[in-house]
Amino acid sequence: MNQPDDLIATLADIDPDSELAHARQTRHAATQHAQGSYTLLFSQGDEDFPLAERRLLAAQVAGWHAQPGLQAHYQPQESLAGSVRINAAQAFAHRLTFEPVTAAPAHLEALKQAGWSLRGIVTLAQLVAFVSFQSRLLAG
Repeated sequence: MNQPDDLIATLADIDPDSELAHARQTRHAATQHAQGSYTLLFSQGDEDFPLAERRLLAAQVAGWHAQPGLQAHYQPQESLAGSVRINAAQAFAHRLTFEPVTAAPAHLEALKQAGWSLRGIVTLAQLVAFVSFQSRLLAG
């Protein structure tokens, strides 16, 4: 996946000379840290949460937020069959996206039973929150 310098500016097609671009420069730290979070989450995977799975789940969350450009950006090139592990992650991501207040220890246990490590679960929750944040930025 190509790593743009400013994914939000790229996807929102922000004109570099626009008032919005200048406002984002005024808040450069916020823009920089949002991009840093993106880079950290999507520059490489690990054995707990491979990059292809991250991209698949990020694309799903972006789709739930009706952000087709963001969804297309994250869409993995490889097909990931609906494994127990992926199905559990999708259910958890859906819960965090639409009903976060209902998340309970039993949902974390379901992820563990599906093969997720604690580190992977934390990263999954961070990914869902971050892609939701990106979606809100793009929605305006």
